[in-house]
Amino acid sequence: MQTLVTPSLLDRLQWIARDQTRIQRARPFYTPFATVTAASDLKFRNDLMAEFGPPLGSFVAENVDFTLRQYTDVQSARLAFAQALEAAFPALDLTQKQVRAAFDDLVTLANERRGAEITRAQILRVLRGALGDLILDEEPLQVHIRSDRDLPQPQAIEIDASAFAGGEAGFPAPEEWVALTTPMRMVAQWAYQRGHRRIRLTGSYRLSTHLLLERLFRPRKALTLTSPSEATGGARMIMPSRTGGRWVAVAACDRPGEWPTGGCGGGIEKPCSGRGHDLGLPDAGGVLHVQLDRAIVDAQEVQASVNYIKTKVGEAVSAFQPDALDVFLVGPAALALALGHRWNALPSTQWYEFQAGPGMYQRTCRVN
Repeated sequence: MQTLVTPSLLDRLQWIARDQTRIQRARPFYTPFATVTAASDLKFRNDLMAEFGPPLGSFVAENVDFTLRQYTDVQSARLAFAQALEAAFPALDLTQKQVRAAFDDLVTLANERRGAEITRAQILRVLRGALGDLILDEEPLQVHIRSDRDLPQPQAIEIDASAFAGGEAGFPAPEEWVALTTPMRMVAQWAYQRGHRRIRLTGSYRLSTHLLLERLFRPRKALTLTSPSEATGGARMIMPSRTGGRWVAVAACDRPGEWPTGGCGGGIEKPCSGRGHDLGLPDAGGVLHVQLDRAIVDAQEVQASVNYIKTKVGEAVSAFQPDALDVFLVGPAALALALGHRWNALPSTQWYEFQAGPGMYQRTCRVN
């Protein structure tokens, strides 16, 4: 789409904007009457061809929209610009100083390019110069993670995760999760190579899938991942308020040389005693018992909780030098995302999710 901005239409041409606006407003009422709609459009086309000649008039009728707005002073134009900017980028929190700078820089660009084309890239470059990286140069690339409860999304890149949705069928064996990680890795690489800076995730999927998405997409430093548990503006996570129990660890050590650990909601605990006492943790036999002092209710607490969990796990790994880890995960989803991003420099980890139906944990993916 190209836009031609002029100081004003000639008096003898101002009927174009008025007639087109009148036709557009009346079209919904004319819709049931095809002959009336056709006659109205034909009259406008004939008037344009009479004014500009048949080839140009016909092109204008089919491809050009006219908007007639008159601003008698700079302040009115600046106010209209601020309103349009807010409508286009509702997630931004801009100051009047930023909006004024963006407007003035665009006016300068228009004066410098008088009579010449101004490209979209030039406009975005000016806006980013005034507003910083708050203005990105593309719509997010939509990636839909389809579970057994979702319908296909034809407008998105789709990754079929229906076999990894848990439920009555349970989770696939850990070695089968490559069928999910492979397309995730391919999409992340494809988006990165083509310069996409933002990815909007949609769909309904399990915590382990959340974790894998974070592991595979975030290392591409140019990619910003926005999931259903995050704000639409970018990387800041917004979580609904949660009430109830604290997040505690629940696992049993059943294999020598492995050190299970985890986080879950209150009420799903198992007997434990032993080695965690040396780290200042509650007794947990064969289990690193990580307990937070409050429920997770916002993004700041997610990050603080991940830092705490990662620190305690790191202390345990340094003290006991395990060959592998088992992590028993319940949630919330934002915690899984953040853990996936920060779970590095640790031994190979087998993740587990709690299945409410059978009332027990099941193995999901393994992260090396």
